[in-house]
Amino acid sequence: MKKRRLVTGYWSLVTTRGQSTLEYILVLAAIIAAIAIAAGTLIKPAVTKTMNDTKTVIEDATGKLKDGLSL
Repeated sequence: MKKRRLVTGYWSLVTTRGQSTLEYILVLAAIIAAIAIAAGTLIKPAVTKTMNDTKTVIEDATGKLKDGLSL
């Protein structure tokens, strides 16, 4: 009977440790996902503005080039 209790206790310990590790991994994954979503929300306007500014500069430059070739 003692052996059986020891083995049962061992497996209980192993599954408890495995469960704790899995819980930490899930919490860490949730935190990383929240950070990624927040970063995307905060960074997106800045990236959009930069892209629009770049688009405007390119359009102005091509417009000037086009006007210069027409003359």
